[in-house]
Amino acid sequence: SAIYEEIGDLTKAKELCEEYIEKYPKDLDMKIRLAAVNQRSNNFNDVDTFLSSEIDLNALSFFSVLQLVSLYENRGMRKRALEIMYETRRKYFEKEEAHLYYIGLFFRREKDDDALFNFDVQAAKIDTAVLAEDDRKEVKWYLLEERRDPNLGQGEINSKHSLFQLLKDRKVGDVVTLKKGDLGEENLKIVDIKSKYVYALHDSLNSFGKWFPRSMGLFGVPIGTAEREGEPPKGIKTILNQVGKMHEHKLAIEQFYKEGKLTIGSFAGLIGRDIVETWAGMTSKPDLGIRSSVGTPEERNNASSALRKQKEVKLIIDAISLLTIHNLKIVDSILKRYGRMGIAQTTIDMLSEIITTQKALHSKGYMVIGKQDDEFVRQEISAEQVKKRIDYLENMITWVRSNCDVMPCTAALEIDEKLKPLDKMLGKPFFDTILISSDKDHILYSDDERLRSLAKNEFGCDGVWTQLLLTELLEGNIITKTDYADSVINLIGLNYYYVSINKDVILEAANRSRWDYDRPLTDVLLRLKEGYSDDNSAVAVAVEFLYHLWMEPILETKKEKITFGILDVILENRGFGIVLSKLIQAINRQFYLLPLEKEKIFSVIRSWKKMHLI
Repeated sequence: SAIYEEIGDLTKAKELCEEYIEKYPKDLDMKIRLAAVNQRSNNFNDVDTFLSSEIDLNALSFFSVLQLVSLYENRGMRKRALEIMYETRRKYFEKEEAHLYYIGLFFRREKDDDALFNFDVQAAKIDTAVLAEDDRKEVKWYLLEERRDPNLGQGEINSKHSLFQLLKDRKVGDVVTLKKGDLGEENLKIVDIKSKYVYALHDSLNSFGKWFPRSMGLFGVPIGTAEREGEPPKGIKTILNQVGKMHEHKLAIEQFYKEGKLTIGSFAGLIGRDIVETWAGMTSKPDLGIRSSVGTPEERNNASSALRKQKEVKLIIDAISLLTIHNLKIVDSILKRYGRMGIAQTTIDMLSEIITTQKALHSKGYMVIGKQDDEFVRQEISAEQVKKRIDYLENMITWVRSNCDVMPCTAALEIDEKLKPLDKMLGKPFFDTILISSDKDHILYSDDERLRSLAKNEFGCDGVWTQLLLTELLEGNIITKTDYADSVINLIGLNYYYVSINKDVILEAANRSRWDYDRPLTDVLLRLKEGYSDDNSAVAVAVEFLYHLWMEPILETKKEKITFGILDVILENRGFGIVLSKLIQAINRQFYLLPLEKEKIFSVIRSWKKMHLI
């Protein structure tokens, strides 16, 4: 079963688990394994049926208990999850993982859970922790629990213990008398009362560093006080210094990506962010963006040939292209042309884990502290924004399950040992996607050019990206020229590189900009700059657009401003004399029958030259 789970063949994994359970019906560890497989397969009714059954926790291994807790949490049974994890922390107190998992689970609870656990404690009762101070001013915690095996050394007492009866129903400030005689009396004063779950959390947080001094799983930073007036407290300075170091680290990773040394999956792993957050961050930064292609005719021709060399091809989509096509809203067009795409189970798992994390940790909203240039900045993400993100990803997974085939990664069984480190380096979902794409008639669909290049060099995989598919859809009459231009403009707006443009794309951008020299027209025209297009292509596309521009029934001032902007873009950082000469020649040919418009354009060129002292 483990092998089939590893390669994403959950149907076969389920069959094997069920066969084993039929022979050994008392094996709880295997039943939990089956429930985990059902969870990954969206067989939630089967999961809930198992979780509702009687489960002997004492018969489970530590790892199986953690799996069980995860299942309860994922199915929204958070009260039961915390109850089990409390007992697990108690049983495996010497394991640092038990404390870390308990802390994580507690902080992942939702606001409504507090009422379920009665965290707002006013008086001592079952499942509370009481801090009592004796006459010598010594304090000790007592845990009031109705358990058969209380550990008095750990302060656990049940209803059979006399102290339990003395403390029950008492409130903070109350004094109880333990003994009274001729020599005097012994008293306990109640100093604090809290839920036993909160007590366990505070106990682990406060003492983790002492219990497990070599562990880096949890690190406390005391805030302290400011050393000088006007300065932040020492602890805050420590945190900000760490934020600064993380910022420098991220900038270094970004530079590696710009130099073509990293895939997007590797980038996400190195900066410690999930793939959706990483993609969103990259697409919001024009100086970073998504390197979806190198922009050469050879690259484009090879990809087109791969699509056409067989009658039936199956696109194997990765997370980056999945995010891309949903953002562009072109999923139906791609399905119409290429049918159901393949996807790795681990890609679905990754998106599901992101949703779980968002629900558990961020459902109430959160704040991020970062650095921009030399200034520290903070960004608040509202609960509504988190909900929209969760809904978006849940809808995406629903679409995937309805319109894609989850493909087992059988190639992983025969992978060369030397290539196995790629699993961690690229991220398992991306590595699995490559391996699935290496099968016959499969083509890798990824907007990560570095991933496609690696897949081709190491595994012989052919690959495609979104703009290439848009071109194929246009040529196959699946989409219109307007649809194509609209999608290309959106790709440019997402800072995808290299994206080729033509006069239709520029015209659509101009329409969107209402023929003002403004976004998205300015964004699109930037793709004619040196470094994004060669001299001849830039001139040819610019002149084609100028022809349509000067035919438009708009104000002359608008035409002049846009023309001025085009000159800025195509002449900047290029051999000025040569490129300008090519531009003038092309304008002479294009406007041969329109001498008045041609003279107006040349007048703009003369003005541009004067302003640039040329």
